[in-house]
Amino acid sequence: MRSYNKIPKAVTADVITAIVEPTTVEIPKEPTLATVSNCSRLNVRADPNKLSDVTGVLNAGDTIFVGSIHEGWAHIKTNSGIEGYVMGAYIKED
Repeated sequence: MRSYNKIPKAVTADVITAIVEPTTVEIPKEPTLATVSNCSRLNVRADPNKLSDVTGVLNAGDTIFVGSIHEGWAHIKTNSGIEGYVMGAYIKED
């Protein structure tokens, strides 16, 4: 009878680790519509921090698509193609 509990000698510890470690797969959610509020102008940044380059500016009332919000920063995209991060405190989901 053949035993399947033995690990072949050709398999390395790296391969075993990759097989045994669980992986997390993020399932993207549908973008949510939101509106710029609580400010007259809102900077869109390349990365989710205040020191990151400004890649665009939104105005109060502009509609955006929110992909995700993490640690207060919303990853957004506009119909005009602006994409980046804004502070979540300045948007209101529709």
